[in-house]
Amino acid sequence: MTKTDKPILVIEKAPLLFKRYWLPTLLLLPAIIFLSVFFIYPAINMFVSSFQKMTFMDFINGTSEFVGFDNYKAVFNDNIFIKSLLNTIIYVVCVTAIMVPLSFLVSLLVDSFAKMGAFFRGVLYIPSIIAMSVAAVMWQIILDPNFGIISGVLTSMGISMPNLLNDTRYALMTVIGLGVWRSLGANTILFIAGLKSLPREQLEAAKVDGASNWKRIIHIILPNLWYVTSFVTVTTIIGCFQVFTTIKVLTEGGPNNATNMLVYQIWQEGFRFFDMGKANAISSIMFIALLGIAIIMIRVMNRRRIV
Repeated sequence: MTKTDKPILVIEKAPLLFKRYWLPTLLLLPAIIFLSVFFIYPAINMFVSSFQKMTFMDFINGTSEFVGFDNYKAVFNDNIFIKSLLNTIIYVVCVTAIMVPLSFLVSLLVDSFAKMGAFFRGVLYIPSIIAMSVAAVMWQIILDPNFGIISGVLTSMGISMPNLLNDTRYALMTVIGLGVWRSLGANTILFIAGLKSLPREQLEAAKVDGASNWKRIIHIILPNLWYVTSFVTVTTIIGCFQVFTTIKVLTEGGPNNATNMLVYQIWQEGFRFFDMGKANAISSIMFIALLGIAIIMIRVMNRRRIV
């Protein structure tokens, strides 16, 4: 077969390919259009705009000036960005390290209650269905040092409550606690679903052989829940990077940028300081970081599957 025969074969196969794939393509077309308009195009525009000097009015009018890597240099020379980056890393690491093991342990506990399991699952899932803005306002009232519920209980015990949201010593840890509270229920449900799909014969055989509960968890339950654990970990990390509403409602990045996060800093650069170029540069950095984390986790999951 010569090189000139290949285009002819492609042309000859075109009607067959069209006949075979036209319906799936047609069914996927709305999703492809939606993905292109609301995700792919904005992502490309974000990267392009990160190399331009662009105020908010330039963004509205479509006018800008190419400045190369100046926005990225300005970002990494900005102490507030460095602070928000460190806060975000601390938040991601702490929430993930606390929430993933805790949700697994809670799922084991809830799964052991055969009769009350549905009730506990419903109670745990409530924080996940409450709008984040509503939950933030609720916790703002609860944590109020003068009129909050916790303050009232501690005052009755003769203990003075610090202002958890306006003290640099406690603000970030308080936000981390709220992040764990928010995501615990949904991830516990995922672990419970994984526990329901475990091979019961393996667990019963291990129990008959005299294996303790701890050994069954280590050698049977955790290996079979590898993909659930990986999924929960990845989604938790991505969700933690995107935290915004809690910060905006409760602390506005304060006190003294103690709770400033990357997404909140992006919002400030774009809609408070009207520097769209710098905001897009931070967005690009965060996008690349999340993409790298996702790729690493996928490779780890694939290696685990091969093994």
